[in-house]
Amino acid sequence: RDLRGLDRSKVMILAQAVASSGNGSSAISLIGLEPEAEADESPLVTSLVKGRYIQSGDARGVFIGEKLAERLQLDVGKKMVVTTTDSHGELASDLLRVVGIFRTGSVEMDTYLVQVPLGAARRALNMGTDQATQVGFLLTSAEYQEEAIEQLRARLGSTELAVLPWEKVMPELASWVALFGALSRGMVYLMLVLVGFNILNTILMSVIERDREFATLLSLGTPPGLVRLQVLFETVFL
Repeated sequence: RDLRGLDRSKVMILAQAVASSGNGSSAISLIGLEPEAEADESPLVTSLVKGRYIQSGDARGVFIGEKLAERLQLDVGKKMVVTTTDSHGELASDLLRVVGIFRTGSVEMDTYLVQVPLGAARRALNMGTDQATQVGFLLTSAEYQEEAIEQLRARLGSTELAVLPWEKVMPELASWVALFGALSRGMVYLMLVLVGFNILNTILMSVIERDREFATLLSLGTPPGLVRLQVLFETVFL
């Protein structure tokens, strides 16, 4: 509770599995989580294109990507079977029903990521109600990440638990966030260049066409600094 920069924590279950329907099968990354805690911050929620996001009360609800839905010919309300190795090393299968479909634009994420409520993941993996594969710590700022990781590693000592930043736990999501950020910055820079060039062109033409006006002002004794200040104010206003 005294972890540096800690905002809140959440429990997750991650597993590799195979999703199948009557029209085919595909390898997936099964993620069990607390939907209410995830709904306010997950980029997958804002990428919803059909149906709704999963809820804790969905005993067999599943949230899948558009590419996976196309590959398995699934739609909202359709069933799919998830097969994985449970916590005891045995092969286990579970029947799930699609409640929502998301589209991020990343083929890897839209084909590979599958989210289910925490209870559904525990049932599929034969895990107890107090078991999980991952505990996530959300910090108030990214600047505390390295320090928080060091604190956790020091407290855990030589246990089998690993402390990793989220970029290593979810590389697909990290790649998508980095790509989205780069595209956003690129668009902003492009807009700045276009707007700046347009303003420069307008002011330049204005100054060239008003050379007699400026010459008259200077001949009447107007300080050159005031003329420059006038052009600067016009530029800022524009």
